[in-house]
Amino acid sequence: MLVPMAAPVSELEIEGRTLHQLFDALYVRCPRLRHHLMDESGALRPHVLCLLDETNVTWIEDWDRTLENPRELVILQAVSGG
Repeated sequence: MLVPMAAPVSELEIEGRTLHQLFDALYVRCPRLRHHLMDESGALRPHVLCLLDETNVTWIEDWDRTLENPRELVILQAVSGG
């Protein structure tokens, strides 16, 4: 679960005009999340899903592209089982 890594909050207000800026701002506020969201190469881990204003940006390659008025970044951890 990601929420305990962001404790004591489950929602944060962060600012940024690119995905890099948004995630950098997130890691300043919740540094423990970096290990759970990113792998050693700096890519999102396969089980992490990111939605920016309801658009899946998980596999976007240009993290430095300027975003148009980003309002909400939702980060979900995939749950699977057999």
